[in-house]
Amino acid sequence: MSYEVIADDATAFYSFDTILERWQATPKKFPYDQPGALIPQELIPRKLRQDKESLFNFYFYICLYMRGGIESAQAFRAMIKLWEDRPELFDPFHAQYLTHAELQPIIKDYIGWDSKAVASYWIENSKRLMRNWDGKASNIFKGLTSYEEALRRIRNKRTKKELDEAALVDDRGHGFMGFQPKMVSMFIYFIDWEGLLEVSFIYPTPADFHNFRFGLATRGIVLHPQPVNLRSAEKISQVWRDLTVRYLEQRKGKVTPVELADAIWLFSLDMCGNSPLTDYHERQDKNGHGMFAKEDLKHSSVPDFLAPKYRARLQRTCLACPLNDMCELAIPAGPYYQRRGDRAVAFGGQLYLWDRFPIEKHLPTHAVEYMPREAPESDVVQPDLFDE
Repeated sequence: MSYEVIADDATAFYSFDTILERWQATPKKFPYDQPGALIPQELIPRKLRQDKESLFNFYFYICLYMRGGIESAQAFRAMIKLWEDRPELFDPFHAQYLTHAELQPIIKDYIGWDSKAVASYWIENSKRLMRNWDGKASNIFKGLTSYEEALRRIRNKRTKKELDEAALVDDRGHGFMGFQPKMVSMFIYFIDWEGLLEVSFIYPTPADFHNFRFGLATRGIVLHPQPVNLRSAEKISQVWRDLTVRYLEQRKGKVTPVELADAIWLFSLDMCGNSPLTDYHERQDKNGHGMFAKEDLKHSSVPDFLAPKYRARLQRTCLACPLNDMCELAIPAGPYYQRRGDRAVAFGGQLYLWDRFPIEKHLPTHAVEYMPREAPESDVVQPDLFDE
């Protein structure tokens, strides 16, 4: 289905301002005061963070698992364990000489999903890092002052024209496998989050599932005509990237790219993700290609949401949401993250655009600035994200 992606700056900017007021507050306001408001980088052990070159290289390699298809905190935990057990794999001098047959089983054992592609990219990117950047990911950021230059250095070039354009500056513009605009933003974000950028500059928020969910649900970006479901696509990502850059430019330094990225990501994860309105259960008799009967989708059953067993979760999500008057869609994470085996037979990456049931018309809402730190009891079974 063909559709147009339309950015609504006024609506998006209002939603950004609303959540950032809570994120920038001291102490942080709800939902950022909750135990689930964890940035994945906070999981990194002190030993790794104390070695700056190792930290740069760790972020370089973990970006291969930030392309989608696996929940970020899960990927961080697995990659940290891999680094603790096999630190030599994060040394490009060593990794460049590995064979796919050697590396792929290790990655599959520790991380699981997409191990075949990641092993190939890991080895090739190690070679490129050695060849062009002296084996140090930190060198990629030396003298970096713009997102455009980051794209030239980091984005994988797929055509001769792209390579020729990158070569106008120097011969180190081949980029890296698996790195397209989203991952360029993500890599910069990680280094910026650590305070390791030499010069601060504006760059787009990484366009991942949580950004899509936030933007589409609050109508910061609108699809016309709106499909029932779709796969995430560059046409949506491009509009979202441009939108976040316009916002950061308009706020003139009052909001940093890191603050915007963290506020959006955590809001979607903790508020939208914990709401029963986004619960998702795959039918056992279907093969996972979007074949779901409406009566089998819990979000379509009005009485379910009014049942007492969901009340506590609703009171900590939708009924306390500062954006519930502008939220129109309930977008579950399951269809985006769920996988069947390795990438060749993956059916994830899908955005299911459910009309959000207006729960606030049936149950009282309550404005919340701070809330007791009690995690909601979710009855959602997390999807299996690993290779089968």
